[in-house]
Amino acid sequence: MGGAKLESVIQDQVQELLEQVVAPNEGKPLCIDHNLRIAIANVIWGMVSSQKFAVTDTRALEVMRPFDEMSQFIWVFIILTICPALARLPSWLNGLKKVYKIFNAPIDTLIQPAIDSHEETVDLRGEPRDYIDCMLQERSRNPQLFTNRHMIRSILDLFVAGHDTTSVTLGWAFIYLCKDLEVQRKLREEITNIVGKERSPALSDRPRMPYTEAFIMETQRMANIAPTGLEHVTREEIQLGGYTIPRGAQIISLLMAVHMDEKHFPEPEAFRPERFLDDQGRVKPNRALIPFSVGKRSCLGEALARAELFLFLTGLLQRYSLRFVDGFDHDLSCIQTKAIVREPTSYEVVLERS
Repeated sequence: MGGAKLESVIQDQVQELLEQVVAPNEGKPLCIDHNLRIAIANVIWGMVSSQKFAVTDTRALEVMRPFDEMSQFIWVFIILTICPALARLPSWLNGLKKVYKIFNAPIDTLIQPAIDSHEETVDLRGEPRDYIDCMLQERSRNPQLFTNRHMIRSILDLFVAGHDTTSVTLGWAFIYLCKDLEVQRKLREEITNIVGKERSPALSDRPRMPYTEAFIMETQRMANIAPTGLEHVTREEIQLGGYTIPRGAQIISLLMAVHMDEKHFPEPEAFRPERFLDDQGRVKPNRALIPFSVGKRSCLGEALARAELFLFLTGLLQRYSLRFVDGFDHDLSCIQTKAIVREPTSYEVVLERS
C-alpha cells in the first residue's frame, strides 16, 4: 500500500489537480470537492489496473455513482427483506432491474473490460503490475476460490472503502485550515522549511514534518468521518461491561465517543494539533486516536489513506493558501443523507498562490 509505485500514482494526481483544476481558478471561489473525488478515485483505479486517467476524467468516479445513489433505493431492499414474495410482482421486478442496471453499469463499462485486457497480457509467474494481476495470479493457483465475481467484488470494495473516506477527510482538513489561519500558517511554514518550493513533497519527508502529522491526526479526530466504523460479528459469546454478548451478534463501535472523550482528549471540541506534539515538538501518539479502528480487523487501507492525506495536503499548501469566500464561515454541519460517512455540507474556498 505504501510502495514507491503507488506514491508516484498519488503524486501524478496531485499535480494534475493543481495544474488543471486549481491553477485556472486561482483567486476565484472554487468547490474543489468534485475534482478531489475524481483524483482519489483515479488513485485507486491506478492501483487496481495501472491505467492513468486525467483528473477531469470521471470514468473511475463512475464506479462510486451506484453507491451514492443507493439511498434512493434502500427502501426497496428493506421491504423485500420483510416480504421477499413482492420481488415476483411486475412493478417490483422492474424496479429491481433498474437497480441492477445502475450497479452493473460501471462493471460492464470499466471493471470487466480492464480484467479482460489483463487476462490477455498478464504474466502469471512474473511481477504483478497491479491489483488485477495479483488476483489473476491467485486465480491461476486457486480457481475455485478466486473467481471473476470475487475479483469484481474485491475491486468494488476497494472503491467503497478507500474513496469517500479519504476525499471527505481532506474536505474537513480544508475547512479547519480556513477556520484557523494560524494553524494553516504553521503548516505551510513547515512545508517550506522541509520541502521548499522546487520539488514536490514526498513520503520520505513525513518523518521530519511533525506539525503536518499532528494536523492530520487532529483532523481525523475532530472530523470522525466514520463515527461508528463498520459492523463486526462476535465469533463466540463474550462478557463486556457486565453484559453478555452472544455469539453471532452484530457489534457497532462508537469511535466518535472515544475521540470526543475528555479523559483522552482535554477540551475535545477545540481543534488543536499541538495535543499530538510533545515538549520537543515531536509527534506524540495517542492510543485513543482510532480513525481506522483497532485490532486485526482494522482498516486494510490505512497506509494508502495516510499517504494520500499527506501528499494531497502538502502538495496543495506548498503552492497555495486557502480561505473561505468573503463573509462565509462553515458551521461544521454534515450532509444528513450519508449513512456511514460524516461528509461536510458544501462550501467554496479561494486558493491564492504565494
